[in-house]
Amino acid sequence: MIRFVKPEEWGKVEGSVADMPWLVAKERFVGFFKDPRRGSGLFEHVEKNHGCNAANATDWAVAMNSVITILNTIPDGATEAEVMNAFGL
Repeated sequence: MIRFVKPEEWGKVEGSVADMPWLVAKERFVGFFKDPRRGSGLFEHVEKNHGCNAANATDWAVAMNSVITILNTIPDGATEAEVMNAFGL
């Protein structure tokens, strides 16, 4: 389970990966794809569609937590197609 982000984590770039759930979310998403570059590009698309490129910390946290909620429901053995379906891609 990926923990939810807090508004005060917006823009955080220092610390261990475990301290940055948004980065854990991206790594988990990309990990479902055979071609990591493809998964990375799709994650950027998901971020944009969910509003994760928000103008303030509160909106960013709400958007990022919606992505994390979906990721937390996808089983480890999911296929690329199942992940894309879960995100409506």
